[in-house]
Amino acid sequence: MRLLPFELQKLWSKKIFWGAFFLVFCCNLLLFFLLRCPADFHRDALCRAEAALLSQMQQYTQEQALEILSRKYAEAEISLRIARQYQDSAQSEAVFTSLLDEAEQECPGFSERYKDSPLLTDVEQANLYFVTVDRVRMQYQSLENYRAFLASISQRADGMSAIGVFSEEDSFAYRNIQKTKRDFAHLQGLQVAAGGSPEGLIAFSRYYLTDFLAVFLVLFDCTLLLSAEEKKGMRRLIRAAPGGGYALTVSQLAALFLAGIGSALLLYGSNLACSAVSMGFGDLNRYVQSMDPFRNLAFALTVWQYLLLFLGGKLLAVCAVTAICAAVFYLFGSGKAAALIFCGMCALSFLAWRFLPSQSIWAGWKYLGPFGLFDIYQDLCVYRNLNFFGIPVSLSAMWLAVSVLLLVLGTVVSMVSQTWSLELPVSLPQIRKKRKIGTVSLLRQELYKSMIGGKGWVCLILAVTWCIANTHTTPYTPSNWTDQCYFYYYEQVSGPFTPEKEAFLLSEQKKFEEIPNQFAILQQGYEQGLLSREDYLEQTQQLTYDATFQSGFEQIMGQYSRLKELESRGISGRILHKIAVDNLLSAPAEDHQRAVVFLVLLILAVTGLTAYDHESGLSSLIHSTVRGYRRLYWTKIGLAAGYGSGLFLLVWLPRWLTYFFCSPAMDWWAPVQSLDGMSDRSWHCSVGTVVLLTVGYQLLCAALLGTAVLSLAQFLKKTLPSIAAGALLFLAPVLLSWLTVLEQSGWFAVPLTGGALLPFVRPLLILISPLSMLQDISAGWLIWPLLGVGILIGSVKIPHLMKR
Repeated sequence: MRLLPFELQKLWSKKIFWGAFFLVFCCNLLLFFLLRCPADFHRDALCRAEAALLSQMQQYTQEQALEILSRKYAEAEISLRIARQYQDSAQSEAVFTSLLDEAEQECPGFSERYKDSPLLTDVEQANLYFVTVDRVRMQYQSLENYRAFLASISQRADGMSAIGVFSEEDSFAYRNIQKTKRDFAHLQGLQVAAGGSPEGLIAFSRYYLTDFLAVFLVLFDCTLLLSAEEKKGMRRLIRAAPGGGYALTVSQLAALFLAGIGSALLLYGSNLACSAVSMGFGDLNRYVQSMDPFRNLAFALTVWQYLLLFLGGKLLAVCAVTAICAAVFYLFGSGKAAALIFCGMCALSFLAWRFLPSQSIWAGWKYLGPFGLFDIYQDLCVYRNLNFFGIPVSLSAMWLAVSVLLLVLGTVVSMVSQTWSLELPVSLPQIRKKRKIGTVSLLRQELYKSMIGGKGWVCLILAVTWCIANTHTTPYTPSNWTDQCYFYYYEQVSGPFTPEKEAFLLSEQKKFEEIPNQFAILQQGYEQGLLSREDYLEQTQQLTYDATFQSGFEQIMGQYSRLKELESRGISGRILHKIAVDNLLSAPAEDHQRAVVFLVLLILAVTGLTAYDHESGLSSLIHSTVRGYRRLYWTKIGLAAGYGSGLFLLVWLPRWLTYFFCSPAMDWWAPVQSLDGMSDRSWHCSVGTVVLLTVGYQLLCAALLGTAVLSLAQFLKKTLPSIAAGALLFLAPVLLSWLTVLEQSGWFAVPLTGGALLPFVRPLLILISPLSMLQDISAGWLIWPLLGVGILIGSVKIPHLMKR
């Protein structure tokens, strides 16, 4: 271990190491703060009120506390309803008195307890009280749920054991049932207690982005430390030295373990600190089984013990993945090949962890791959027994065994690799066979060069994978009552608008306008004794049910008003399904996401068209040939345009397939003025025609964008500067626009800019969304054609000017 300080110095003396770690640490901290920490203005008041109510409930038994909290919850719900309706009525005393009488009938004694309370007039206080009572009530309800859960395990085990298919004692099913019963039997007398909300523990336990960043740092550390010898061509010389064998390997592994553990402690420690400060963990001495998300834990753990075990499990997973990554680097020597193989292993593990069903026979790959090892919450708190040759083994025990096994196996393989290694061909030309029939086609040569030498096939595979993974075929069904009501009325008035449909809408509008008067008549009849209580309640419930249709009907009437406006201009518009229109036009966040994927793939693919010529030093020789100037670069321009259009189709195709399969039917022959936001257009064409023109125009824009990236790559010559410049010029503005759209939609837990970036990024929407351009198409027709002319001229002239 005398070499350990030198190996650590070799790793920690690199500025890129500290730069990468600082960037990853800041990214993890910022994203955890934005995505997990709640942005509640009354957070402190809520915590104080919750702590006070919990302290008040300590003097009662758990059954008494739950009964009191259930009553308080019902009263808090009534108080919040009264406060909102009182505020909506402009603080009318008559309305307040009526609401109080209704509450007294619903909850006897309510007016006496709450008549002078500010909870009935202040919506903020009423909402705070309601949320507080609900949170504490759910904690006590979790205690009852846990006792019922333990009782159900024993009962279910006895019942299933009596069934013939589960009664064979040598079967895995029977052993699994009995093992489950034994594992939870010792928890029957566990003293669970309410002590705080579980949201802090959940936010800390189920934040998976840190796992990806930890794996990235492991790969980055291995690349820095283990590939330096290979790059300098000194690996065999160093290994032949007296201390260059096992002693050096042990020191390098120790350095990697220390670096991985230190990075993991800082990353997960920052998550722990953010969770504790923003949400809290409650009473650290209570058992985690007191909270519903942790009731499947099969052994007793207090909150602080769970936190320590969770951190320890993360560190063990980091060490295991580090050992495997180091073994891959030692075995395959070349940094590129080893990194590619390790990334492939991680990709397979992620796919298995993300998509394999829990009951699959391959579930072991789901839970015990690199990403499965990092999912400590699943390994500990989701009780499951794996079938190990007919013997049920708990997932937590299997996770521990596999983690230790991978750690030992990776270390042993790293040590054994000192005597032998796998030499794989990392250069494709070494394994290509000579073609029997040659060709002089520039198009085929450039396509072959970009797809194979420029790794364009990787971009193609990623694009196809994206297309398959994001295509959904589940038919549309209304998700809530308002959508169901809207769908009912839409079916009555869809298609060409006729006088009968107009009469139907007007009759329904009149019916909804009379509902308040009918309520008043029923109330008057009941007070005068003309209606019995049963008749009064029955007719009131029927009117209340009819009134619930109004929310969907108002959306139809809004479209009807726009339809009448179009008729006054001589345009026979139609009512279009709002969900279909929203899915067609209003998806800025999804369009930005697709634009980012498209631009990343396009920049990586197109820069490979010119990088090979310049980096091989053959560009001047190629330019001096007969076809090495204009025809060559027109060929490259054609390929760049083809890449742009092809990648655009692959990236946006899932949206169209999902739209046609999952959205309600669209009336494509309706006038374009029927769409929201386009009623002022003077075009005489249908919705389908405008959509086809817009998509065709976007294909042209994507092709021109590919030639723009090509011009940039020709000017900068080298791959990395071309990729960086392309990202800065094309990708960064779209990311900025995406950030603003996500902020507006409330995706972040806290606001970032308050909308200050919106005026600067609004023009960018025209370049990325295939259909948002319908609203700004007049500007779009001018921007890209003019830009495209300059791009085409530059793509041909830049090489000529550079050659001169």
